[in-house]
Amino acid sequence: MESLDTLRNFIKSVDYNDEEASFESHKAIYRFVNETVLSPDSPLTKHVPSLDIIVYGIKRHLYPEPILDGIPDLLDLLATAEWYRQKTLSAAQNALVWNTYYKNKPKFTLTADDQKVLNEFEAKKESWRKMYLTILLSLCKNDIYLMWTEKPPCITEFMIRFNEYFPSLNDPTAQSPRLFHSSLSEEEKVLVEQAGRECCQRIQDSCQWAVRHREDGETLVVVFKTKAFQKAYPIPCAMEPLRKLFDIYLNHIQTSTRKLHDMFD
Repeated sequence: MESLDTLRNFIKSVDYNDEEASFESHKAIYRFVNETVLSPDSPLTKHVPSLDIIVYGIKRHLYPEPILDGIPDLLDLLATAEWYRQKTLSAAQNALVWNTYYKNKPKFTLTADDQKVLNEFEAKKESWRKMYLTILLSLCKNDIYLMWTEKPPCITEFMIRFNEYFPSLNDPTAQSPRLFHSSLSEEEKVLVEQAGRECCQRIQDSCQWAVRHREDGETLVVVFKTKAFQKAYPIPCAMEPLRKLFDIYLNHIQTSTRKLHDMFD
């Protein structure tokens, strides 16, 4: 589609580490998305946003510096990127099934190189899913930590966010607006619950530590800002290694999607 090709060209011109140099590119992308992609007449509004837009949105949250108060949006973008990975994997699996079905008709079968690529998708699917879950749970833990320590805690806002990430801890039947919950297996739901319990324990332990170490008249928020507290209770996952994981994960999705497209286009 011509509009998506234009958008891809805009995105290719972006240097995510240099805001000033890429200012005009970002403006062009935002203008293009608003005027073309989000136009009421655009057929794109009826579909999942393209992978290019999802990756662009994720990188805008991560570079040049992470937008820490944008983690809820980042989680939804991550879940959509994983949807694309699963879609590509499913297409690869279907191609391998049909390749086996037509094994006696070479005209319809895959080349050895193409078959090797698709088999690799299948062989490494669990590893990529684990990476996705690692990123996902790290973001959830970081956001809960930041809500508790970076500003005076608002218990209402905190509980809303906590229940979005870990709804089953308060109500096993609760529904969450966060997209990542829709694709979790039963085993993965257990991992999410465990992460939620770890957050609860960390909050309890860190508050007890802060109470023991605060000076007379000091609020807990002041203690949370001290180097001693941040050394004892650092952010669960440092953002720099998390950004590197994101880059590896997104590169895999873009590369595998491109390979599959080139294979069957």
